[in-house]
Amino acid sequence: MDGRSIVTTQTRIAVAVAVALRLLPGVVDGSDGIHEKANPPPACDMNSKIDARDTPWTRGGWQQHAVIRLNGSQAAQTLAAQLRFIGGEWTYNNSQMPYLVYMPERKRLMLAASVDKPAIKAAAVFSDDFGATWTKPRWMHTDAAGLPDLGAATQLTYLGDGKLLIGIESRYWRSTDYGQTWSDDAPVPYGSEGQAMYPWDPMLVDRDPTTGKVARLVETRYKQNGTFGTGEYFSQGCVRFSTDEGKTWSKEINVPQWKRLNEIVLCRAKNGDLVAACRTDNPKQFLVGFDDQYSGLATSVSKDNGYTWSELNHVYFWGRHHPHMMVMPDGRIVMTYVVRNGYVADKTGRLRFGIEAVVSNDNGETWDLDHKYILA
Repeated sequence: MDGRSIVTTQTRIAVAVAVALRLLPGVVDGSDGIHEKANPPPACDMNSKIDARDTPWTRGGWQQHAVIRLNGSQAAQTLAAQLRFIGGEWTYNNSQMPYLVYMPERKRLMLAASVDKPAIKAAAVFSDDFGATWTKPRWMHTDAAGLPDLGAATQLTYLGDGKLLIGIESRYWRSTDYGQTWSDDAPVPYGSEGQAMYPWDPMLVDRDPTTGKVARLVETRYKQNGTFGTGEYFSQGCVRFSTDEGKTWSKEINVPQWKRLNEIVLCRAKNGDLVAACRTDNPKQFLVGFDDQYSGLATSVSKDNGYTWSELNHVYFWGRHHPHMMVMPDGRIVMTYVVRNGYVADKTGRLRFGIEAVVSNDNGETWDLDHKYILA
């Protein structure tokens, strides 16, 4: 599961995790982060996830669900929700790395995910009823023999007017028909030192306030230095800009504050600041070869349109990452993220994972961990 993609449609929040989740109006009844202050509510152990959400999943359709909202030292709230395991309805043996966009001209959602193992390939599904129903998955691109040849849909970004862009490690791919067909568009320029720069999160789209046309794209990538899984390794986060819808790019900026950061997602706060939610490299005490589940989560803010950035605010030092952010109409920022480490195993020894959400009431400067949401 992965909380990297959220959108708002009508009055609901949808989280794309190859699992769809929607909150319903009303309240049913009244872990382990380094900065977390909230105490687990009585009879509801947030760390072990022994709570109202532990009901059997079905493979098809929407089912009743419960979202837990912490309430400081008071009893937690249980919020009515519905859950649909979209990936569980597919015939692939694996579904991961979901990206979700909303295309308002068609009132259409597109969910792209990487499926199958060991060689993952990109597939897409669409919804024209705000996520209530979805099309059957189909390959995003195939070769002359009809075999899938697009490995992932990282950075899936909607530009408007039916145009979408994705960036993989070495190529950009583009669609001009609302994601129905895709073409290999252009190579990805190397970094200024000749290093590859790796993509992950969607680009930030700045629009002209008068025309609504795309004025600028802001792209984050990261560079790898040293041998992964060793003490010498570190990622270097960087940012660059395009004023022609991704056809050409500025020289990247190696942000000093983003050393030891890799996957970085952006949003523009209501006050105009840019907010970055960042996956941090594995802490040194968790260097365990190629296991990357111990990465942490931090945020950083730019007050000059992305050219310089603040020092990091470490939300979680380990176990929680894959963030995504959505700015609500009232200015609050909702950040979802995946929990890959930090929950204890269940009584059978099975590992537990989850998706949580926190809210910022001050344009991304701080996050309200006392009132976080346990989504799934």
